[in-house]
Amino acid sequence: MTTQQYLESIRKRFMLGHATEHSFRGDLQQLIETDRLMKEVDGVSEV
Repeated sequence: MTTQQYLESIRKRFMLGHATEHSFRGDLQQLIETDRLMKEVDGVSEV
């Protein structure tokens, strides 16, 4: 996932009008895990 794809994804979720903090965690995890600058970082949600 690119940064642009991440921003577009969270924008779409936000525009639905009922997103919470948890709504965006999956997108952030995907961004972290696929970003080439963060190869050694694992995105883990503890929910």
